Amino acid sequence: MGAKRSWLKRHWDALAFAVACALLVYITGMATAHYRLLPYTTILESVGAARDWRDNWRSYFGLAPTKFLVEAEGETSGVVVHVPGAPEPGVTLISGISEDGVLGLRLIDLEGTVLHRWQAVLSEIWPDAEHVRGRPLPLNDWDAEIHGAVLLPGGDVVFNFERYGLQRLDACGEVVWKLPYMTHHSVSVSEDGNLWVPGVRYREEPVSTLPGIVPPFEEDTVLELSPDGEIRREISLLELFYANDLESLLFANGLHAIDSGSHGDLLHLNDIDVLPSSISDACPLFEAGDVMVSLRNLNLLLVIDPGTEAVRWTQTGPWIRQHDPDFLPDGRIMVFDNRRDGQDGQIFGGSRILTIDPVTREVETVYEGSDEEPFFTEVKGQQQPLANGNVLIAEAEKGRVFEVAPDGRIVWEYLSPFDDDHISKVSDAIRYPDSHADFGSDQCGDEGA
Repeated sequence: MGAKRSWLKRHWDALAFAVACALLVYITGMATAHYRLLPYTTILESVGAARDWRDNWRSYFGLAPTKFLVEAEGETSGVVVHVPGAPEPGVTLISGISEDGVLGLRLIDLEGTVLHRWQAVLSEIWPDAEHVRGRPLPLNDWDAEIHGAVLLPGGDVVFNFERYGLQRLDACGEVVWKLPYMTHHSVSVSEDGNLWVPGVRYREEPVSTLPGIVPPFEEDTVLELSPDGEIRREISLLELFYANDLESLLFANGLHAIDSGSHGDLLHLNDIDVLPSSISDACPLFEAGDVMVSLRNLNLLLVIDPGTEAVRWTQTGPWIRQHDPDFLPDGRIMVFDNRRDGQDGQIFGGSRILTIDPVTREVETVYEGSDEEPFFTEVKGQQQPLANGNVLIAEAEKGRVFEVAPDGRIVWEYLSPFDDDHISKVSDAIRYPDSHADFGSDQCGDEGA
């Protein structure tokens, strides 16, 4: 016993120091997690990056585009459901990686036949991109992503390389123009022919007009462009919050300053929709030309007057991490409610399509999945209200595009093919009249279907 006491006496200082260090590490760890102090966000981002590399290393090494593929659950792809006479007539523009392993856009008919293709090779269109900041550059052409695209009459397409740049290609795939701006997520065309696109300015220093926003951060912008790619309007959404006394929406988490990590993705603007004059009479709160934006990270929709930058209307939820709000002819708004929960839709019940009356704020569910027909995409997603009353839905992470009738029946379904074991994820799916396919693609030789 005396030997033990002697040993403790000799080593007491070292033991006390070790216990104090362990206690300090424990307290620091608890405080870091509870108060989300540095390096909390750095650790989370590092863990996320490690998981991403584990899952997608083949894409990053240029071996296979696994980052944008999903395992096929059946033996078929292409059009798997087609109820004769029930779908909205027309052709559908699809973005993603096709069977030949090339990223691009393709135009298909209701039978799934590819009518035309536009290849989108990042390294050829953007051999350098000095305007891209704050995020790592794609490692190869399979690491790039199309997100947001439109087909114009005559066969031109305008699309985003996600957070990399906007470009317009003609029917033969030649670059008409390109915009060196970090555009992303969506492209829409207003009735005057102008383009509306989300953009990002990356801020590495504090901005005096944006108090409480800790750099680095991404400043989301609303861009209006002419058809030839010239910027006509640029609206900072963060400045819009401060100018309209809406800071409370930014600081709803109770913190006195906002620090969202190295990316600084505060709002996550993911869609812009412009109210056309043809349906503005049905929208008493709004006027023709008003702009609706979707801010995913705040579960928030905003309608603004782009001329005065006054906010006319806001609503937070009940959607969770929503996408693609659209003005409807009857005055309502349709929105893709992802209901992201980190558990593959098991907590909140999967994704759904909602409508909301902006006056009464009454919300109705237009479509949601079931045990027999599950429907969920954690990120991305599109819905398009069609002229015949159906809704076209892009279940992005499942590589699935389907059309539902008002009674909930699936009347058309397309699984984006890649190979026997995989389906290609789909960011964009838009139905156009058959006339949009009449642009003489034969002149393009091998570039056509």
